[in-house]
Amino acid sequence: MGQAVRPTVGPAAFKPVFHMFREALGDLEIIVERTLVDGEYCTAHCRVKGRHVGKAFGEDATSFPVDFYGMTIIRVQDGKLTEGWNCFDFLTMYQQIGWVRNPVKP
Repeated sequence: MGQAVRPTVGPAAFKPVFHMFREALGDLEIIVERTLVDGEYCTAHCRVKGRHVGKAFGEDATSFPVDFYGMTIIRVQDGKLTEGWNCFDFLTMYQQIGWVRNPVKP
């Protein structure tokens, strides 16, 4: 079985993730399409657009554009983000930059 993914905890741990995306995707644009707020929780449906220009994902840049969606849920307490969960369609991004082939349609 694969190795378990460990959660990113705290601002210091999140910064390298943010910088990796900024380096890998030029013209990075994150568009919040819609949000829902329920008490201390907020959910955002996001669209991510950019161009694969950097080597930060571990492979050479392809210069291909990317355009994919994802969701994030955050918890805010006393005006501070205390927890967050992200689920983004990285498979689509990998297909768009040519790292994963599209499956054959039945």
